[in-house]
Amino acid sequence: AVFAPLLILALPIYDTVLVSICRLRRGMSPFVGSKDHFPLRLEALGWKRPAILTFSLCAAAALCAAALAITEMPDRQAAVVYLGCVVMLGVFTRYILKVKVK
Repeated sequence: AVFAPLLILALPIYDTVLVSICRLRRGMSPFVGSKDHFPLRLEALGWKRPAILTFSLCAAAALCAAALAITEMPDRQAAVVYLGCVVMLGVFTRYILKVKVK
């Protein structure tokens, strides 16, 4: 239950880490603006803005539901939920890194 806030804040944390890593890999300061944010990458992949918003809201809701669920689970089951979330974010990362941003 102590780590449940990590799931609740997973999307903003994920986006911040993704943007920082992408910018550092290109030799840019992580504090300079760019189009590395995951919604902008989804748009570059051809997603429409309503679909991006719906996806983001559903992902946030699912992560919040997972955070609520792990507060009632034994530690082993909670670890499986965390692992599942990490795997899903990994798959999503591979998908959005297909597009090159400027």
